[in-house]
Amino acid sequence: MRILRLVRSSWVPCAVLSAGIAWALPAAAQTGTITGTVIESSTQQPLSGAQVSVVGTGLGTLTTAQGRFLIRQVPVGDQRVRVELIGYGTTTRTVTVGAGETVTINFELAQSAIALDEIVVTGQGRARQRRELSTTVDVIDARDLELAPVQSVEELIRGRVAGATISATSAQPGTGSTINFRGVSSVFGSQTPVIYVDGVKVDNSDEIGLYTGGEYSSALSELLVSDIERVEITKGGAASTLYGADAASGVIQIFTKKGTQGPARFTARIEQGLDTPELKYMFDTGLIYPDLVEQGAPGDFLKENFFRVGHFQNYYTSVSGGSADVTFDVSARIQDSEGVQPKNGSQVWNLRGGMQAAVTDRLRLSFSGTYTRQDYSRLFNGDAIADPLTSFEVGDVFFFTGVDRSPDNFGEALDIFISPEIDEDVNRFLFSTGLDYQISQLLTSRVTAGVDFRQSQQRIFEPIGFTPGEVTGELNRFDREFSSVSLDAAMTLSYPETEILENSLTVGAQGFREDLSTIVATGNTFALPGAPDFDEAADITASEFNQELFNGGIYIEDQVGLWDQLFLNAGVRFDFNSTFGEDVEFETYPKLGASYLLSEADPLQDIDFVTNLKLRAAWGQTGKFPEPFLRDRTFEATPFRGASAPTFDN
Repeated sequence: MRILRLVRSSWVPCAVLSAGIAWALPAAAQTGTITGTVIESSTQQPLSGAQVSVVGTGLGTLTTAQGRFLIRQVPVGDQRVRVELIGYGTTTRTVTVGAGETVTINFELAQSAIALDEIVVTGQGRARQRRELSTTVDVIDARDLELAPVQSVEELIRGRVAGATISATSAQPGTGSTINFRGVSSVFGSQTPVIYVDGVKVDNSDEIGLYTGGEYSSALSELLVSDIERVEITKGGAASTLYGADAASGVIQIFTKKGTQGPARFTARIEQGLDTPELKYMFDTGLIYPDLVEQGAPGDFLKENFFRVGHFQNYYTSVSGGSADVTFDVSARIQDSEGVQPKNGSQVWNLRGGMQAAVTDRLRLSFSGTYTRQDYSRLFNGDAIADPLTSFEVGDVFFFTGVDRSPDNFGEALDIFISPEIDEDVNRFLFSTGLDYQISQLLTSRVTAGVDFRQSQQRIFEPIGFTPGEVTGELNRFDREFSSVSLDAAMTLSYPETEILENSLTVGAQGFREDLSTIVATGNTFALPGAPDFDEAADITASEFNQELFNGGIYIEDQVGLWDQLFLNAGVRFDFNSTFGEDVEFETYPKLGASYLLSEADPLQDIDFVTNLKLRAAWGQTGKFPEPFLRDRTFEATPFRGASAPTFDN
């Protein structure tokens, strides 16, 4: 009886389970699996992180470090499989999926000089194809970097970005060029574009330190081209959704090397070079002091005693490679340069590393870190009175040194002019970490955080006897410490794509905090020559400046594509900044854009000489947040004759 009751009581769930199995078996039989690999066409190396999707189904995945992918539960029948990756073209192929079968399909992606399917990142909230963009994004990729004999970011951009004006302010060590993109300019505010390295906002100030005649130090000089894999540049208000109140002058996005899968590859490079000064049009003592030359002074004194052949040397080594899950790129550099003038040199020590890891099929992590140490030495130059070259050319070398005007005293006067010591050392550390997580087939997310820390010290020592009539000596010192913390997070919802419609919605938040501290000190009257410190000076004055700044924003952007030809996008960003003050709670930056591919319209598809033709229009607003307290009337206290006196500051 017990057995009978057990059987009778179990009959209903067993029947339900049997029915479920009978229903599930044919359902499972209606799907299949697609697998394969994605490689680079020219090198035949696997490409990791490529987005592989089955068009119209919402199914997709990312390739592993070995370039492999696997997509399960794909509906049977003919399916279009699309592969796309940042910096490469997009490839779509059709496969036939059988019930319960596994179909293998392999892809080769190639880079293209002009590609509407190339994937770019900057200013759009997420990676997009060029065909979708209603704004311009200039890209400098690895091929341009390999062919470009340049040493700085400014030199890399020059001549490669439409509408960019790159002006070299000086050739002195540690200085940089001014970068200005087409648009509004100001004589008061900095027009240097915002620079991001691996998603971290970095110090871009080009006026650092004490004035030595014609130039200031630049934070751009520590961004070494050898570390860069790709550069993307965005200009205009319509591309400002991701950057808001800091994008009026443009945005430069730098991506550093993080290695590719394969055996470890070692690189060692030694460079030696000479700089020969061009003196054909140079005024020398023969033209400047003809009367003294007639009395026996050399007519080519500057050529023989001031100018020289400069020497440049660079030692670089790197190792790159990785396994199926982790890739890496590590490099080190030592560089030494001696200029064509006395006390004109620089030394650079750099250590950098980058890594990316596929933790799971849905989670990817990336890290990058750079430490750079640079030391510079200079002379006064440009419009500074203490510039030896200018003083010789205008005939005032004896007047400013107090040396008797005589054919035999050129050497003594030159020794006085080159006696000051102008030195600067910089320590800079840059760190970035990123996370990309595919929450579901339709929802992806990314988070980037990082730090930029730059500390510099500049010392200008004018020894006893440098200034005529004064035997005191003077030491000026400028210490600057900058730190920036950046955080960027976004989520993108991509609706299932059809042959007619595609749509993606991105929501994100971004913020950064900057802390700047500077100390300027002057010491006068030294009793003894040598290498003095401030504790040896009789009179010491100092000033200090501290600044904290925070900028944050949230944005939303929607992108709609119709027939893979017409693309419409709209977005808005709300920005708040600690410099806005009480009267401004936040700023709103909207944008609209449209792009239409004329070359893929029916009337033009059969015309052979028309390959890529796109009509686009964009409108948007952006801003440039003001310097702290720029609008306010402020005061400061200045020491004067043993007392502290108030003065106007702003």
